[in-house]
Amino acid sequence: MLNEKEIDVIEYMDYQVFNNGMDGWLGNRAYEKVNELIGILYKRSSELDRKVASIFIKATAAGLGYYQLKDSVFIPEIKEIFEEYEKEIQECGRLYQQVAKDFMESYGLEDYQTRIYKKF
Repeated sequence: MLNEKEIDVIEYMDYQVFNNGMDGWLGNRAYEKVNELIGILYKRSSELDRKVASIFIKATAAGLGYYQLKDSVFIPEIKEIFEEYEKEIQECGRLYQQVAKDFMESYGLEDYQTRIYKKF
């Protein structure tokens, strides 16, 4: 069973992805949170947990390159690499959105997107 802190981490990261995009948590410097999230996911380690962890790990790797290169995109070769990182982050966001509802429900939680749609 999850404790309150673990629930907060899962909900925070779900919110970040839906509200700010997959790179939103990267831009908000939530590196500790992603590490905590991955730790939580590996504790239960269901197939869905491993899939979500994989998405966040890929996004982290791409995000590090993205933010490292963003100020050097005036160089054509770097711009190409930067754009590849950007595509990878966007793909990770799409992949997470596809599994978010099932993932959050597997923990007895409601995903951020569902919560927003209920309000309208």
